[in-house]
Parts: sequence; C-alpha cells; structure tokens
Amino acid sequence: MKSRTKIAKEMISVAKCLLAGEIASKDGEYGNKEKGWYGTINYNGTRGVVSNAIFELKNGRIIWTDGTWESGIWAYGTWKDGLWKSGTWEMGEWENGIWMSGTWMYGTWHYGIWKQEDDTKSVWINGTWKNGIWENGVHQTGWWENGIWQNGAWNGGTFWKGTMENGIWNDGLNWYGIFNNVVWNKGQWNEGVWNGGVWKGGFD
Repeated sequence: MKSRTKIAKEMISVAKCLLAGEIASKDGEYGNKEKGWYGTINYNGTRGVVSNAIFELKNGRIIWTDGTWESGIWAYGTWKDGLWKSGTWEMGEWENGIWMSGTWMYGTWHYGIWKQEDDTKSVWINGTWKNGIWENGVHQTGWWENGIWQNGAWNGGTFWKGTMENGIWNDGLNWYGIFNNVVWNKGQWNEGVWNGGVWKGGFD
C-alpha cells in the first residue's frame, strides 16, 4: 500500500501545479482531437495534472475520453481511454487504456493493460477486474473475472477464470483459472488447470 509520505509528496506536487497554467474546476468540456488540454484538474475531490487531454466535468464526476494523466488523485468518474502515468485512483469505471503506475483503491476495470514500470510498484487494493492484461504489480483483494496475468504478486481475492502465466500466489481463492509457471504459497484451489510451477501450500 502507498505510504503516507508518498501520498503527501504527490499532493504537494499537485498543489504546486495549481499555482500555474490552466485549471479545470467547473462543469464543461475540455480539449478536443485537434488540440488536447494541458493543465490541472481541481474538481470535486479530483486533483490531477494532465496533458493532451480530452475530458468533461459533469455533475461532480469526470468523464475522461483520452490523453495522459500525469499524476494526482482521481476521485470518481469514467475513464474511456488514454495513458495513466501515476497517481491514486479512488473509485470509478475504467473502460480501456494503459496504466503505468499508482494505487487503485476501488472500482471496475473493464479492459486495458496494467503495465508496470520497472522502477515503480503499482498496488490494486480492491475492485472488479473484467478483462485485460496484467503485466506486474500487487493485487490485494477483489474479484478477477477474466484476463491474462503475466507477472506480479497475488495477495488475496477471488480469481474467476483467466490465465496466470507467471507470478507469485500468496493467498486467495481460485475458480477455473489456468496457471502456468506460478509459485503458489497459500490459498484455496477449487477447479482449474495447473501447467507447471511450484506448489508450496494451500488447499485443493
């Protein structure tokens, strides 16, 4: 889980950016395909630095169409596509896009790539994963429904179908998953396919 010090530094960084450049703080549409919007969002709990962005602020939520989320805190809304570089996702719907680094607190991930940068560490705290590709990071708890897991640490939650190709399973519940070259330390296995790896403990 992200430390209080790291969250504090992130908030200070966003606060500094609020002092310069454009600020999106009222309902309306920002940016378009010809010219993306650059600046800081400061709206109903969301504080973020963005670039080349296309989004709308409406009824207390953000509807993100495309662009780059540089850093900050996402409070609530819908993410349709784009690049997430860093920050804290508190709640919302993720439809598609690329996640590079940060902390996911809660929400529903429909599709996309959870792409881990080499020098950072992403953490999934809770939520529902529908489909997509997980390249690295730490999964704490929640519901995994489909998708391809390529590497990382599974610390808890329910894995429902999908394929885990590499990584470390520390605890949780598996239903109908396909596991290739996984280290299984602890947890409950209820149906699925085991294609190799190391089984250290747990229940079958």
